[in-house]
Amino acid sequence: MATETQYQFFKYIYDSEQARYRELIDRGKLFLSIITIYLGLLAVAADKTILFIKSSLFATITYAVSVSCIVVAMAFVVLAVGLFKYEYPSDPLRIIEGLTKVPPADDDFRDERLVDFTVATKRNFALNEKRANLLRASTGMLLLGALCQAVFFAIFMFS
Repeated sequence: MATETQYQFFKYIYDSEQARYRELIDRGKLFLSIITIYLGLLAVAADKTILFIKSSLFATITYAVSVSCIVVAMAFVVLAVGLFKYEYPSDPLRIIEGLTKVPPADDDFRDERLVDFTVATKRNFALNEKRANLLRASTGMLLLGALCQAVFFAIFMFS
């Protein structure tokens, strides 16, 4: 039988993973805002750069790669923020349906919830790792896109 201290430990681990989830979602929202602003600025500047883009193959490729990287970064952020289901520690309806006329002892009930926390934490950790990896990939793509944009604008300014 699990003690109250053991139960609290597993609940703490679950709560920590839940906090990480919120942190990753907030970071994803920030990335999405940055990327949206960046794409908006590119759209505003498009009329000034379109002639230059058409004038040089290198400029065209650099600009196309930068915009592609930024769009891919946005796709990664959207995937990270929205497509994964978060696991809750227990389903109250399932618990109520499983109760008999004689409710389980508190120790047995706590043991079952400890198992629920363990399973939910394991699943949520795996999902949070996917989120974190997608956000890492998004960061890389955003940096690569910004670097290509810097090269493009350097060519634009000095030609």
